[in-house]
Amino acid sequence: MTYTINITSEMKRQFQSEAAEHLNHLEKMLIAIEKDHRNQEAVHSAFRSIHSIKGNSAYLDAKDIHALSHELENLMDDLRSGKVAFESEALAVLFEGLDLLRDMNRRIIDNDYKERDISAIRERIGSVRASSEHETADQKPLTSDSKSFSEILEQEIKVGLEKIDEFMTHISELVIAKNRLNYLTQKNMLSSQTAECFGEIRKVSANMDKIANQLQRDVMKLRLVKISTLFERLPRLVRDLAAQREKEIKLHLSGGETEIERKTAEQLMDPFIHLIRNAVDHGIEKPDERTAKGKPRAGSVTVSAHQDGNHAIIDIIDDGRGFDIGGIRQIAAEKNLLTKAALAAMTDAEILDLTFRPGFSTLNSATEISGRGVGLDVVKSNIKSVGGSVTLSGKPGFGAQVRLKMPISISLTDVLLTEAAGTRYAFPFTSIKKTVKVQRKFIHVLRNKEIILVDGDIFPMRYLGEILEINGSEKFRHRDSEEFVSVILGSFGNRICGIAVDEILKRESILIRPLEKYFAGTKEISGSTLLGDGSIALVIDPKEIIL
Repeated sequence: MTYTINITSEMKRQFQSEAAEHLNHLEKMLIAIEKDHRNQEAVHSAFRSIHSIKGNSAYLDAKDIHALSHELENLMDDLRSGKVAFESEALAVLFEGLDLLRDMNRRIIDNDYKERDISAIRERIGSVRASSEHETADQKPLTSDSKSFSEILEQEIKVGLEKIDEFMTHISELVIAKNRLNYLTQKNMLSSQTAECFGEIRKVSANMDKIANQLQRDVMKLRLVKISTLFERLPRLVRDLAAQREKEIKLHLSGGETEIERKTAEQLMDPFIHLIRNAVDHGIEKPDERTAKGKPRAGSVTVSAHQDGNHAIIDIIDDGRGFDIGGIRQIAAEKNLLTKAALAAMTDAEILDLTFRPGFSTLNSATEISGRGVGLDVVKSNIKSVGGSVTLSGKPGFGAQVRLKMPISISLTDVLLTEAAGTRYAFPFTSIKKTVKVQRKFIHVLRNKEIILVDGDIFPMRYLGEILEINGSEKFRHRDSEEFVSVILGSFGNRICGIAVDEILKRESILIRPLEKYFAGTKEISGSTLLGDGSIALVIDPKEIIL
C-alpha cells in the first residue's frame, strides 16, 4: 500500500522557517572556517546544517533544494575528512551554494514555484572535489571532540506574529477603556456625594489598571527579539563589501542579547544595513591609504548595543575618514541652506545634523554600494517612524560614530500629559529629567534667550505654545510676575532644556498612532493618541523640541 502526502502551505512555511535558521547558521560557520581552516567545530556544524536542509527538503519534494544541498553536503564531507583542501575556490563555491539555497528557500512558498537549474554550480563543485583529490591525499582528516558537539535541547513556543498583533490590539483597547473608566470615576466623584457607590467603581478601575499593566508586560515579552537577529547578516555583508572594494576590515559585534520589539527590528533593518554599507564603502580607507596615514592596514567597524532605560542604543563606529565638518559647512553654504554667518556659529553637532536634510551629500557621485550623506534623510525618517532618533559624531581623519536610539517597545508608551494654549500634548516619560514650578519673575533673559535656575544649574527655557506657533500663545507673556509657571526639564543626548507649559496634567500609558497627513510636516510632533475623555493629544518629539 502506498501513501500520498499532501504538501500544505503550512508545511512549506514551516520548512522555510527552519531552513532559514540552518542557512543563517551555515553562513556563520563558513565565515568562521574562512578565518580559521582548523576550526573543527565550525566545519562539523556547517556539515550538520546542510545535512538538515537536505533531509527536510526530501519530504517536501523540492528537488532542486534537495539536489543542491546533497552536492554541498558531499563537498563539506570531503572538506572535513581532509580529501579537499580549504582553499578560496572551495569556500567560494560553498558561499555561492548558500546564496542559491537562500533564493530557493525564499520562493518555496510561492504557488508557481519553479525549480532552479543547478547544473552550473554542480559542475563547479565537481571540479573543486576532483582538483583536490590528489593534492590532499597526505592530509590528515579533522577529528572531532565529542564534548564540543554536545546537543542542547531548547524548547520554544512559536506563535504567529499576526496572533500577537491581534492580542496586542485588544490589550491596547483595554488600556484605553481603563483610561476612560478612570476619567468617569474622577468626574463623578467630584460631582456626587454618593462616595460609597463610586468607591466600588474605583476598585474596578484599580483592578483593570493592574490587569492591563500585567497583560502589557507579558505581551511585550512575546514581541521582543534579540538585536543579534540584526547582527547575523553583518559578517557576510562586511566580508563581501570589503572584497568588492579591495579593503581589509575587521568587524566587532557586542551586545546582541539586547532586546527590542520585532516591528522595531523590521523597521530598523534597512537603515541599519545602509549605515554599515556607508562605513565600509566610504568610511574605511583602502590598506595603502591607511598605512600612509599611520593606521593599521585593516580598518575596524564596531557595532555594539546596550539597553538604556526603555530604549536600546546601537552604536556603529568605524576608524576611517570620519566626517568632513568643513566640507559639510561649505556645501551647505553653496546650497544656500543657511547664511555663512549662521553656519560659522553652528557647533560640529549642528553641522553634522545638516546631512539629514533631503538630497544633501558630500559626494560628487554615488557608488553602487552607498554614499556617505546620501540617503541619511531616509534613515532618519525610518528611525523616527518608530519613535527613535539618530545622531552623528566623530573626528575628521580618525573615524565616525552613528548612534541609534530606539524604543524597546513601540506599542504602549508612558507619557506626561500637559496643556499649552488650550491643546493637550504628551511628552515621552523617558525624555523627562524632572518637572518644576518657577515664578515668572525668576525667569531671566541672557543673550535674548530666557533661562531658569534649577538646583543651582542654569537651563535655557522656551514656551511650548510659541515653539509650535499656536494661536493664543501670547497669553503666556501677560502672566503676573508672582505667578508660577510649570516647566518640564527635558533631555536629549547631553542637552537639557526647560519647556514651559500652561499646566502639567498626569502620567499615563498611551497607544501612539501615526500622524494624519496635515500634521506630517510638523517635525516637533511624532504622533497622536486618544485619551480617556475622548480628546486627542499630540505626542512631542523630544529631539526636535530640545535641540
